[in-house]
Amino acid sequence: MKIFSIYILLACLTCSILVFVDILSGMTLAMSLYSFYTVFATTTFQEAACMCLFACIPVLTIIADTRKRTADRDE
Repeated sequence: MKIFSIYILLACLTCSILVFVDILSGMTLAMSLYSFYTVFATTTFQEAACMCLFACIPVLTIIADTRKRTADRDE
């Protein structure tokens, strides 16, 4: 669970840094958030599938570790 929270923290920090740099360059907050929207709105299905796959890897790792620990306890 610690690893998952670190992934979430890093994702939030990355997004906030990107917004902060846009604001420092003179963009408004709405324009900065709209730039995030346009990036995700113009992705193809294959790109979106790859992003979802990579976003699910930490969750799948946690599930696998949990199942392994419970299997070790049962033995």
